[in-house]
Amino acid sequence: MSSTYQPNPTTPDLSILQPEFRDFIANFPDTIETAQTADVVVKFMRSIPPRPHNDPRITKQDVQVSSPNASLTQPPVNVRIYSPVGVDSARPLPVLLWMHHGGFFSAGPRRLDPFCSAIAADANIVVVAPAYRQTPENPFPAPFDDCYQVLQWLLTSPEIARYAIDNTRLAIGGSSVGGTLAFGLALRERLDRVETGTVHPLIRLLILDDTSFTDAPNTYSTRHNPINKIWNANVTRYSWQLYLPNGADALDPATQAYVVPARATDLTGLPPTLVLCAQWDDLTDDAVAFAGHLLQVGVPTEIHTYRGTFHVSDKLLPNATSSIRKRQDIVNALLATHHMREEYNTTKLQRAAANIQRVRALSRLISENKEGTPAALRGVSKRRAQDPTRTERIRFGAHHGEMKFGVRRDRAALPHAGRHHDREAPGQSYKFQRRPTGERIKNQKHSYQIIGSNTD
Repeated sequence: MSSTYQPNPTTPDLSILQPEFRDFIANFPDTIETAQTADVVVKFMRSIPPRPHNDPRITKQDVQVSSPNASLTQPPVNVRIYSPVGVDSARPLPVLLWMHHGGFFSAGPRRLDPFCSAIAADANIVVVAPAYRQTPENPFPAPFDDCYQVLQWLLTSPEIARYAIDNTRLAIGGSSVGGTLAFGLALRERLDRVETGTVHPLIRLLILDDTSFTDAPNTYSTRHNPINKIWNANVTRYSWQLYLPNGADALDPATQAYVVPARATDLTGLPPTLVLCAQWDDLTDDAVAFAGHLLQVGVPTEIHTYRGTFHVSDKLLPNATSSIRKRQDIVNALLATHHMREEYNTTKLQRAAANIQRVRALSRLISENKEGTPAALRGVSKRRAQDPTRTERIRFGAHHGEMKFGVRRDRAALPHAGRHHDREAPGQSYKFQRRPTGERIKNQKHSYQIIGSNTD
């Protein structure tokens, strides 16, 4: 079946959205929804100005990052650095490298000021946002090379000391095509480790937010997404055509793997991954399927869907309740990741409250997805709800260790790795099923795969 999107002739029922989003969608121009050429979409999206934003908790610096390799002629990359106020270079902070959304052809770090500022302040980390070159003027490999240059700068340049950055505690992520670029960086970093013989991964957490995983989407959510004013299958197709004018097939297989996530055949060795997706987004089913692939090869993975939201709704309306919740989920993942944990300097009362929240969330998750959930895990959740300070040992997949505050103490992992978490109430509830014994992956005790959605 063709994945080409056809404009919806009727106005969608806006009651499917969170109340805070309904007026925004009702009043948003239908330019993207009805556009028949990429030029129309590019011109319209570039015409949307960034909103001024100043957060007194952070400072912003615009710098140029040159290639650490003097033999390369790569041009400098403009980067915006968000740092908590009062940061001390003697006590460097963890860093998040975040790639912006915009279909490879629009947006930029300035449109991410509310998001990056909040993450930097709430997680007490430094956020680095590159202004990578845009299509159609600069197709692949320019956008990826810019982001890779910034990653190498973070990993190898002594200049980062002046910005109080600790590159041993590095996370990367991005929204929409920014997530596509973030995945590519993680895969390239893994390949670099193989070539150099480095054992330990240099990236401790990967965040894929409303990410575009494939250049040829053809899923239920692609064909039946009623909220098309912001993003739709045609725009997905346009963005990939502008990024890869000759198509992905023109690239060699090794390059395809880190340019188009769905074409990567070996996902082993990737860092713990947080996958975030909207309920009403043509990219959602691909995100869920990709999370399943990560789980199958033993990558600690957590996936969240947000009821009543649409593509990058949290970036367009950052003060909406679900947008704040999504940012908090990202902050929690950063804090829960082992290398970030020591920066969690909140009071014991705040920690206890956060723990209770996680227990309730895990209990709600298990009640909604009983099929395929180990009885041992349900028991742990029940006992932890009765005694939030309880510490137990539990084996889940190939990863096990002491569990406390929902964090695996013996590895960098996510609070509820291996589970799907639908915030608030089921919008799309995905089932997880234990694979038959004969299909176990390596030495994993339990391996889970996503077997369907109740919307298809």
